[in-house]
Amino acid sequence: MYNEILIDKISKNIDGKNILQNVNMQIKKGDTIGFFDVGDGAKSVLFQILCGELTPDNGIVYYREEQLGKFSETPRDVGISIHPMGFIKEFNGYKNLKYIAGINGNIEDVEIIDSMKTVGLKPESRTKVGDFSTRMSQKLSIAQAIMEGQDILIFDELFTKENIKNHRELRKILCLLKERNITILLTSDKKEYIEKICDKGYMIQDGGIKELFIKQENKDEEQIEEKQIEEEQIEEEQIEEEMIVEEIIEEVS
Repeated sequence: MYNEILIDKISKNIDGKNILQNVNMQIKKGDTIGFFDVGDGAKSVLFQILCGELTPDNGIVYYREEQLGKFSETPRDVGISIHPMGFIKEFNGYKNLKYIAGINGNIEDVEIIDSMKTVGLKPESRTKVGDFSTRMSQKLSIAQAIMEGQDILIFDELFTKENIKNHRELRKILCLLKERNITILLTSDKKEYIEKICDKGYMIQDGGIKELFIKQENKDEEQIEEKQIEEEQIEEEQIEEEMIVEEIIEEVS
């Protein structure tokens, strides 16, 4: 079985500091991987390299055995959300995705609508993106990343301390994507935010990368799900009222 992504001896020096030094990693299809750092931005540098935004000083990135940069500067069939998306504030969510989809011309309205429904957004809503809450903006970013049927997704800074009230809903969306056997790469401020949905977690520190955790297989998946629901019940109750208020505001708009 070939690697979905192969990181081969990647190094990157920025302002005289070795952010990445001879980093190697193999990522299989369907893996959900979490990346962390010590607050120096190393995980975001790695993601920018994976997305073709930065060129490594040394080393090569392969997607499905194809070298990144050999035929295209950006990886093909990869959904990416590593910066705040530059959505048009005067457009609603659907019109924004329709505009972006027109760039490649690969999908029809049905795929756009399906991606919005997957993340819990209403395609028919007239609410302008400029009036979106943080929660709705993040959902739209995920919809943008998945709407063309990409089987590799890269999300930087999706789970942070600032948006902690949205974490449970984001995890639910990503669990749906995991069921489709999509390969997902994530970053997070803290391990606790995403370890429930990640198969593996890695810390980038002092230029190197080390394994933080590997989720052990458990045949009783229902037991795992019940435990997660129980653990997150308190968090759900805390954010439920705020989510209802946001939905009412959206409907009124």
